[in-house]
Amino acid sequence: MRPDTPAENVDHTAEAARLERTAGLYPEDAEALLVRAAAHLELSGDRPSATKLYDRLLSSPDGLENPSLVRALKASNLWEYGHEAEARAIIEGVRTTAPRDPAAWVIVAEALEAHDELEAAQETFTEGARLLLTDVAEPPYATHPLLYGRHRVR
Repeated sequence: MRPDTPAENVDHTAEAARLERTAGLYPEDAEALLVRAAAHLELSGDRPSATKLYDRLLSSPDGLENPSLVRALKASNLWEYGHEAEARAIIEGVRTTAPRDPAAWVIVAEALEAHDELEAAQETFTEGARLLLTDVAEPPYATHPLLYGRHRVR
């Protein structure tokens, strides 16, 4: 979303299309742009198209900067439109790969939390916090949502 545009005045479908076009012009920024485009599609209610964008990113021959984040976003999106089994499988895959990015942990844990899977959410928050905060004197800012989420679901 452009910062100068209030959220309630956004045509999410048009914004997603604009971001997709921009990604075509700037391949080096395609991952970030397409993730944002998928978010707009989710907000517009077009969750299947958002899933297609996540799949497009995941099948990219160039590889991704943060594949765990894209998988986590895809899982969260899938669960929201009734594909619980597939979402759970992706979430388990994200947990198994033990990503070093706290955002992926937060997204999968919050997806579990949103569907009243509080024990699993707490385990996921804890697992991510243990992995990322072992031998760290001060938790980095990016890990704060892990700690807040863990506290919230406990």
